[in-house]
Amino acid sequence: MNITHGMKYTREYQIWSGMKKRCLSTKAVNYSQYGGRGIYVCEKWMSFEGFFEDMGYSNGLCLDRIDNNKGYDLSNCRWVTHKENNRNKSNNVLIEGKTMTEWSEITGISRNVIWYRLRKLNMNPMDAVTMPLMRKKGKHNERSRLFVSATHGGTRAHS
Repeated sequence: MNITHGMKYTREYQIWSGMKKRCLSTKAVNYSQYGGRGIYVCEKWMSFEGFFEDMGYSNGLCLDRIDNNKGYDLSNCRWVTHKENNRNKSNNVLIEGKTMTEWSEITGISRNVIWYRLRKLNMNPMDAVTMPLMRKKGKHNERSRLFVSATHGGTRAHS
């Protein structure tokens, strides 16, 4: 392949190359989440020049598909911040229309605690994002208190 655009080592070229690999190469580690489920690259974007003509410079932003069930083309792609991109992922958990990260920002409860409450403790989603952290003196942290509470009906075994 003869590269004449002089942008092979730019961030935009790396993003374009990764996009094509995810969608077209069955050997790509995440192919099943992209090309394997029908996410395509439009004909114009098969060349870097076509992609760059439509999208231009990223200015440190991430390439985002507006609808995660559609492919890569001008009508479905935009440059967004890393934070915005993480909010538009197909594996996001939405609670009342907000992601765990958004709930974390609203409530001050860390995203990891919310995830733990949802996935490990199987808490009701609204309880997981709104129940205040239990702060007690001693050596027990949030995880052990919640585990004991969830597994012993709210009572704590004494040692």
